[in-house]
Formats: sequence, structure tokens, C-alpha cells
Amino acid sequence: MKALHVTGLIMVAGILCSCQAVQKKEGGTAPAVQTGFLGKEKPKVDYVTPAAFTGTSKVAIASFKIGFMEEGKAIAKAGTGFGGKSTAGLKLLGIDDALRQQVTDVMYDDFVQQLRNGGYEVVDRQELVESEPFRKVKDYEAPYRKKSSMFGSGNEMTYFTPSSFGGRMYIMPSDNLGMGGLGFSNPLMASCEFAEKNGEIRVLYVTYVVDFANAEMRGGRWSTYSGVKIGQGLSVRTGSQLGIAGGHGGTFSKKNGSAALGQPCFTTEEFGEVVDVTSGAYKTVQVATNLLSAVTGGGTNQTREFEIKADPEKYRRLCQQVIAEANQQLVDAAVAKR
Repeated sequence: MKALHVTGLIMVAGILCSCQAVQKKEGGTAPAVQTGFLGKEKPKVDYVTPAAFTGTSKVAIASFKIGFMEEGKAIAKAGTGFGGKSTAGLKLLGIDDALRQQVTDVMYDDFVQQLRNGGYEVVDRQELVESEPFRKVKDYEAPYRKKSSMFGSGNEMTYFTPSSFGGRMYIMPSDNLGMGGLGFSNPLMASCEFAEKNGEIRVLYVTYVVDFANAEMRGGRWSTYSGVKIGQGLSVRTGSQLGIAGGHGGTFSKKNGSAALGQPCFTTEEFGEVVDVTSGAYKTVQVATNLLSAVTGGGTNQTREFEIKADPEKYRRLCQQVIAEANQQLVDAAVAKR
């Protein structure tokens, strides 16, 4: 019996050592297709009050920001507490703030040009920010670092605004970055007031989030095992949006609305190398811990840390490619409802 018990432990240990619940995925990867009610695939662009774009010919841009993900976690769980957990941590290396600022500046110019190509007159932004409604608006220093969300957990990202904005940014209510100001210090309130006073000029605000990785996860409440595969892949995330403020209004007002990406804009082209940087000592300790858990009837956990060592030029080029696609889709969406 003892021999059988020892043999069983050896077999369990062997399985734990060979099991790769958390893995890197070779090559470029694509984000998951986004679905909504009853699993129906979402459209490329989702509108909120599309009538807000109707009749718009002149626009002022209050806010344009791009959030760049720098690290994140993918976490998959099995069962309801004892099935185990798989965690992949991932950091992006080799990209500095100067490059992100360059991308932001180029893509802001592209956005303005797309608006003009779509028939909009883009008024001088100074007319907006120096107006009476904006004198009390709260702004923030850019770049702006903030805990945000990728794969459903808190992670680091940094928001950039165009250099021409003077190193300051507004936080709009739709940005999910916390309070951007109360009452008349809120930039959306000021945007509505500006639009009311200037009649034909409406105010735009844009927020994009750029991810650098995608995860395939298995698990869930009724699963025995969990697992994560993680790989590189640049995308402008679902929910990135173009908002429009046309004036004050109540609950049923059609003056304010937005167009947001229902599906991500992405590329599967590689821009770096994914490396497992989990220490051997940590892996050994985790196997021992899991062995004890397994023989006592508990679940097993696996955590791995990865880094993407990026090629800066490839990253820059591909970032601009997916953001330009987002610019085009959202401006086209605004024009379609004009």
C-alpha cells in the first residue's frame, strides 16, 4: 500500500511538472470577437443617441487621448473555489514615452484630417478652451498614469494627449478614469454650455485604449481545469469612442451622443518577442505547493510571468495602423448619421 501511495504521489508530481496551464502563444494573435445579447456578434460601431450627430458641420475638439497598456494580467478560474486558478502576467518592454507621444501626435493629425475629409469644419481649439465655459474646467497633467483594466483585472496604462494641447488633458465622464470635475468644472458640462452658446459648433471628445496582447482562457464555474494562453497582438479596444456634445438637455435629449467601437481594430502582425521570465525557483515552489493541494483534494494553481520585448519601429508602425483604422471607422460612423 505504501508503495502504491508513493507511486501515486510520483505520478501526480509528474503530471504537475508537465502540465502547462499557463503558456505563451507563438506568433501574432487576434482579440476575441465581441458578442452581446444571446451571443449575437456586435456591430463594428455602437451608437448612443446617433441623432446627436445630425446636422453637424462645425466641430471643436475638447479632448483627444490615447491610453497605452503597459502591463496586464490574464486570470482564469475553474470551479467555485477549489478548482484552481491560472494567471499570466505580461509586461511590455522597449517602448518609451517619447514614442507614445509621437504616435499620439501623428494620429491626432490623422483624426483631424479624417474629419475634414468627411466634410466637417474643424475650428481652432483655442476658441473652445479659452471660452468662458472652459475657464473653470478642471484639467490634468499629461501623460496621465492610471490603473485600468485588461483581461478583467487592474493594470497599468498611460494616457497621452497631442503635444499641441500643452501637456494638459480633460477627463470626460465616459473615460472611466474617475471624476473629471464637478458642476461647472466638469469638461462635459462646459462642452454642452459652449455648444449652446455657439449654436452651430458642436464639441467632440475622443478616447482610445491600445492593448498589446490577447489571451485565450478556459475555465468557469463548471470546469475542472483552468488555463491561459497569452500572446502578442496590437489592438484598439472595444469601447474606444468618439463623443459629441451639442448642448444641454434632459434624459430624452438628442443633443449629446457617441459612436464607439463594437469590435476591436487590430493586427496579428508580430512586433516583438514573448519571453517567459518566471524564475525556476518559483516554479519549483509552486509545483510543491500544488502537489500538497492535489493529494489533499484541493485545486492547483499556476502563475507565469511574461515579457514582450518590442521592436520600437514595428510597434510604432502597427499602432498607427490600428489607430488610423479606428479614426476612419468612427469618423465614418459620425458622417453616416449627419
